[in-house]
Amino acid sequence: MLKIKRFNQKVTKDVILNWSVILLAVTGILQDSMVFNQCGILIDILKWILLIQNALVFLLQFAEIFTFNNVIKTVTLSLLVMYTCVRTSNYSFLLVCMFLVIAKSITIQEFIKYSLNILKAGIVLHVILWVLNLVLNFGYPVYMGDNDYRISFLFTHPNIAAIKFGWGIIMYIWLMWEKLALKDLVKSFVLIILVYIATKSDSCLIVLFFLIFTGLRKYRNIKKYIIFASKWCFPILGILNIYIASVFMKGTFLSGVLQKINLVFNQRIAMAYLAIHDNGMTLIGQYISMLHNWDDVFHFGNYTIDSLFIYLYVCIGFIYFVLFSIGFYMLAKYKDYKAALVVITFSLYALIENHCLYLTNCFAILLLKCVIFKEKKIK
Repeated sequence: MLKIKRFNQKVTKDVILNWSVILLAVTGILQDSMVFNQCGILIDILKWILLIQNALVFLLQFAEIFTFNNVIKTVTLSLLVMYTCVRTSNYSFLLVCMFLVIAKSITIQEFIKYSLNILKAGIVLHVILWVLNLVLNFGYPVYMGDNDYRISFLFTHPNIAAIKFGWGIIMYIWLMWEKLALKDLVKSFVLIILVYIATKSDSCLIVLFFLIFTGLRKYRNIKKYIIFASKWCFPILGILNIYIASVFMKGTFLSGVLQKINLVFNQRIAMAYLAIHDNGMTLIGQYISMLHNWDDVFHFGNYTIDSLFIYLYVCIGFIYFVLFSIGFYMLAKYKDYKAALVVITFSLYALIENHCLYLTNCFAILLLKCVIFKEKKIK
């Protein structure tokens, strides 16, 4: 009887966790949708259900897999994130933290499988709705702007659509890795090029980088260099990002060069500079107003913080930049080429997108569970 009871408890915990992953993916689609993000109350309810489910999984698995060291690490991380949530008035980070804490009970493979199925359904639905809107005119914009003709496929922004497609491709490659064929890479290349033509999002170029080095995965030297680069790419790119933003308006030769590069990258460097100039930096989190004054120098209005690095520096806290850097350094010790390539891809995304912080868009941070719980391999 005791064995049956334990078996039932295990199944119950796993079922709840699987549904949490599905619910997380569904919530991500809804809040990033131009069609469904009006359902704010529904999205909030789903997030509360997620928090309750995750707390239940945490309790069910506590005695089963948690050692004293794991308890100390997870409690410390949870308290840190909760404190940051209070300081920033943004509780979305809590979901990321809770999944890291309970993720020992689920493999990366399983998380990606459930997430990808929901993502594919969401993308197909939005593409169909976009086509119907093009033909029947439901009142949604066909293009994001009248001048550049960027298509968002009824997601909230073309860059959001690009990150959905892009990380969908990366998740597909991850699942197919062991039996990946040339035709899979070719199809992925064609799809991301079409997405780039439609969205004109720079992030598509990063996915092309991922696909190229996926194709080179059988070369031993390439594997060695990519794993080594994954140790340092996140901290180096982050430090470079903050340095570029800080010297952007110094009036030097370098700042002049950066101001020309800034135009190529859609004012991202200028927005990073203004974010630091207006808000300063924080160690553990601070509230950032979404309203900003019009700027006479750069000639644009309310700017956004596109870079995840800048977002960490001025909003969530520099401490998370340090923790991510240490985590990715330790992850490289697994000598897993696939994971190392994802870390580099994530680090490149962090230069231009803060949306890659959330597990609904990008699973890279979930890899750190292997470091937190000292798992034997990445699976």
